[in-house]
Amino acid sequence: METARILIGLIVAVLLPDSLPVVRRSFLFRTVMAGLYGIWVMTPLLSIWVTTLLCLLAIFWSCSLRVWEKAVDGNQGGNGKPAGRSTDRLFGIRIYLTRILQRGRQEAAITLRWARLHSKSPHRRSVGSALTLSVTTAILLGAFSFDGPPRDVLAILTGNRAVVVVSGFLAATFVSHEVVARIYAQFDRKAPRLRTEIFSFSEAYGYIGWFERALVFAFVASGQAAAAALAIAAKSLARHPEIEKDREFGERFIIGTFVSVLFGVLWAVIVRLALGLKPM
Repeated sequence: METARILIGLIVAVLLPDSLPVVRRSFLFRTVMAGLYGIWVMTPLLSIWVTTLLCLLAIFWSCSLRVWEKAVDGNQGGNGKPAGRSTDRLFGIRIYLTRILQRGRQEAAITLRWARLHSKSPHRRSVGSALTLSVTTAILLGAFSFDGPPRDVLAILTGNRAVVVVSGFLAATFVSHEVVARIYAQFDRKAPRLRTEIFSFSEAYGYIGWFERALVFAFVASGQAAAAALAIAAKSLARHPEIEKDREFGERFIIGTFVSVLFGVLWAVIVRLALGLKPM
């Protein structure tokens, strides 16, 4: 289970920041999320040096995805085909590091300016002071030894089962979005193909897919696979009038639903196997 915890956790640490519409726009948010998630996953199992190295690698690859996306999408047209300019030079590791450092410095400077500007408000200073005192109090309380529930809760939150289940849930719900979208695009010419378009979420289908895979994962992972049909039935009822009017839409709807459900089930099965349970 420890191996599954590290492998699934690292996958989520790298890909989750790139799968959330708000977080993926900022290198700073990517760095913080990838680093914190990596620390949560690996700290109880690995030494501090190995944890630090793996977290840095996770941050690097998460930020590199954004650099690669801009390089590829910027050299393709709206149909996803190359626009005629070579992108071979953009795949060097030095290019990645240079762009990541430049973007990091820019966002750090913007954050500092924003903090200085807003820290002049008495109201915001009060809120900041309250948050600082709350965090300090929590750290001081955590420094003491407890024999009761707090220690048990901490053990549960950092246990292998909790990390594997949470990582599987995040992978099924958010990380699978791009794969589902790309498979669906093979059957729908109008579907987005560039990464910037896939994660633009201009339509509600992305959020519906999130809820759908989350419900399917929860039911299957908990051993109630038959109940996963409720999520599919609810989605089908909501789209029933459109399916009746447009046969082509109905075909695309079925394909998209099946692909989305497939990845929800797949991650649920992986989690159950990692926990030592039967696949279904």
